[in-house]
Amino acid sequence: MAARRRPNGEGHKRSDGLYRVRLTLTRPDGTRTVKNFTAKTKKGALAKREAYLIAQGRNAPALTASVRELSGIWLSSVQTTLKPKTLRSYRGAVKEIDAMFGDTMVGDIRLPELHEWLTRRAKESARSAGILKSVFSLIFQFGVLRGAVASNPLAGVKFMFSKYSKSTIVRINDEEELQRILLNVRDPEIRLFFQFLAESGLRPWKEAVHLTSDDLGYENGTFFVHVRESKTEAGAGRFVPISEDLGNRLREKDGLLFQSKEGLKLRESRVSQRWREACVRAGLVPNPQTYSLRRWAITQWAEREIPVDVAKSWAGHKDSKLVLDVYGFVSRKRQISKHVEQKSKGTVKGQ
Repeated sequence: MAARRRPNGEGHKRSDGLYRVRLTLTRPDGTRTVKNFTAKTKKGALAKREAYLIAQGRNAPALTASVRELSGIWLSSVQTTLKPKTLRSYRGAVKEIDAMFGDTMVGDIRLPELHEWLTRRAKESARSAGILKSVFSLIFQFGVLRGAVASNPLAGVKFMFSKYSKSTIVRINDEEELQRILLNVRDPEIRLFFQFLAESGLRPWKEAVHLTSDDLGYENGTFFVHVRESKTEAGAGRFVPISEDLGNRLREKDGLLFQSKEGLKLRESRVSQRWREACVRAGLVPNPQTYSLRRWAITQWAEREIPVDVAKSWAGHKDSKLVLDVYGFVSRKRQISKHVEQKSKGTVKGQ
């Protein structure tokens, strides 16, 4: 397993007990050189690195700087050491931070306003709030090294972002809620993808994104998709019916049934973000996963009284446990509705 690349200024403890901080320098000809600084403490290693930079005239302390200025310098200094996916994530975070605090002097940032902003973002997306907090902390740490700020206010501070994602999962209660979410998906290709998941119950990333026009079929007046790839043996090779309206729309596709504007497979991170945004615009607590659409599809099969064995086959399950759980939930909901209806009419036994 390859070692994780560490950004400039990020130290780690070696097996001999010393701390090492790496510095990557880019020469005018575009080539790079790496220098390592070691000390008994991380603070000592960082001090050695800073002293070297000042001696080279590369890191003269800036007593004042705005968030936008410091974040730009920080991102330029670390971008050559980051993996492409991490760099995209950091750039997005910096863009959002600059939009909120860009003109504010770094030394004027206070923890209460940061806490309020990050908490508000966590209610929209806990994952995004976590990335923003990490990037802002790295910018502050960089500011400390440059003398732009006395300390990092986020150092050692913990935010319980998880409570906004794990305990508040969107439950699609009815067709009206589903349509509200779909109407708030602004990308038509991703909206079609969500509609397909809500009908077919396919696993989004292990099955649906791999479907091509060759997997779409029509027989005896019914459209269906042939699932060739799946995470389970029971899921591979199955046929799942879809509605005529959806089948006619997918029949116009060539190649991948669902693809990005670049003609590539849909990316999980991008699609999940669109799902969360749509839930927020629809007035619902965002769900960090699109997997609730799979459960919705199974629920609809139960409502239509599709036999359990058939539903299990369509869902690609080896056993019927999940399907039976959903069917049992629908059955209990029907019993409650029937009881409420009888009670309202005064026909419940014992009354």
